[in-house]
Amino acid sequence: IMLLAKLKWKIRVAFNRDQPLNHYFQKWVRENPEKPCIIEIETGRVLTFKQINELSNKYANLFAVRCFFN
Repeated sequence: IMLLAKLKWKIRVAFNRDQPLNHYFQKWVRENPEKPCIIEIETGRVLTFKQINELSNKYANLFAVRCFFN
């Protein structure tokens, strides 16, 4: 619960500073690359911040190549 409260506070601060949320995510990736980011409940599979960042970049590049962005 404490982690969720901390995340909610960081999101609120980000909106007040007009900084994009990915700014904070990238900071977490730099500071905690091997820390668990997502845990799949059904399988127990753990994805780290580094793995999620790599997957996000992969899909963003795919969307850019296929012209999904303006």
